[in-house]
Amino acid sequence: MDPVPLDIRRAGDSDAGMLAELGARTFFDTFAEYNTEQDMAAYLASAFGADIQAREIGDTSGVVLVAETGGSAVGYARVRLGTSPAAVTARAPAEIVRFYIDKPWIGRGIGTRLMAAALDAAAARGCDVAWLDVWERNPGAIAFYRRMGFDVVGRQSFQLGSDLQDDLLMARTIADVEQALQALGYSQRWASLFEPFASRGMTLARVVRTSRGSAVVATSEGVVRARLAATLSKAGSAAMDRPVVGDWVAVATPEGPDSPFIAAVLERASAVSRSDPGRTSEVQVLAANIDTVFVVHPIDEPPNLRRIERELSVAWDSGAVPVVVLTKEDLSADPVAALAAVEGVAPDTDVVLANGRDPQDAKQLLSYLSGHRTAVLVGPSGAGKSTLINALLGEERQATREVRVSDGRGRHTTVSRQLFRMPGGGLLIDTPGLRAFGLTGSPEGIASAFPDVEEAASRCRFRDCTHDAEPGCAVRAAVESGALSAERLASYHKLVGEAQSASTKVESRLRAEDARDSRAHRVAKRDPGREGDG
Repeated sequence: MDPVPLDIRRAGDSDAGMLAELGARTFFDTFAEYNTEQDMAAYLASAFGADIQAREIGDTSGVVLVAETGGSAVGYARVRLGTSPAAVTARAPAEIVRFYIDKPWIGRGIGTRLMAAALDAAAARGCDVAWLDVWERNPGAIAFYRRMGFDVVGRQSFQLGSDLQDDLLMARTIADVEQALQALGYSQRWASLFEPFASRGMTLARVVRTSRGSAVVATSEGVVRARLAATLSKAGSAAMDRPVVGDWVAVATPEGPDSPFIAAVLERASAVSRSDPGRTSEVQVLAANIDTVFVVHPIDEPPNLRRIERELSVAWDSGAVPVVVLTKEDLSADPVAALAAVEGVAPDTDVVLANGRDPQDAKQLLSYLSGHRTAVLVGPSGAGKSTLINALLGEERQATREVRVSDGRGRHTTVSRQLFRMPGGGLLIDTPGLRAFGLTGSPEGIASAFPDVEEAASRCRFRDCTHDAEPGCAVRAAVESGALSAERLASYHKLVGEAQSASTKVESRLRAEDARDSRAHRVAKRDPGREGDG
């Protein structure tokens, strides 16, 4: 959607009529189908107060911000001074008591920019907490306020004509920039990497969700949608260089009507990657800057040990620490045996049973997210990742579906990757179920996932032993003695072979790209006028 020119300004006495008209439009958009003019009058009196000119607009205790585009008011936020968190529950002088965006403009970023301005105004007046009440039957508004950092803190009822309606009370702390960023996993590392961009007036943000050509990013002021700079979105740019969920990015906001854009992706501390099944030599980054990889696997059927070994190899290779999470314990014929089998292929790795249908049981995972750490959930469709998310959040935020009865396979409910803020301050990335989890060519993750094989290999007679038929092979001896299973060694061989094949394909692609770039450079030197064509 195209950006629109927008002016957010402080309302003056001359704006009283405009605000009243905007309030009436708000009322009719929401309530006209089943309420009377008397109800509307009562609603406007409640929303604005009979003496709004004297009591609100001209008073230092508060301010009305008006969003205008094309000379018409399209939204407003009414801010009043309040300094105590008790204002949330005691209804003391409120920081944000009304907030409205006219419907045609909701999707154009106006709501986000107006809310950011309202929060700035509240912070400038010494407010500690911002709160507002939201109609419980308006899920779109509730979702918007959540993106801006508000949480539900209570419920209140009010009389509208002859009906008793319920509102949700939502609040957020107004913190300084660094505190707000720390809630997103900010550290000195990101401050140092961002320094060159800060000097150019850019904003530090973390990617919450991505879509084709743009991303939803969280800043210290809230959540905005930003397009990708041309250098990141052009067809020739590598997929692994584009922003993914969890990335820290530098966002530029040009003057005028142009929308914000992501100018650069900061160097990643860790990343979960796989070979792209659509382009065999490409690497697809699933999530970035994570501390823990939750490898989620259901045990309603006997666990797929070979898949778990593969996913552990990818997880260890990411630079994060894996934790195996076994779900659907309540549907398992023998959960104790399933746990023992998984522990046998996951040495040096925590393995936990977590029932997503039991919120208290699921919350044991929050201990891995303390200190604003970030985790990602990976696993097959139907493993219960969305159910875990809902249990940890304490509400139905992610849609869930039953496994297909016909073949027992999970169905894709989560269709995009998304970052969630967890109770207690951690962050969790949900991912769609993956049928294929190809290796990227790095051997380090395999070595970490198979420490028992690596330990035996250290005793082989030959340093380059392939553990096949060489004399003095300690790995084969371990299999023959029963210390190591033949199936596990076969899995190790398969993953090593796949990693070597992936590495060869990547090297071939890079050589081809170098050759193509070299040819283009020679052509440009012979005919400078052709450089940059297209």
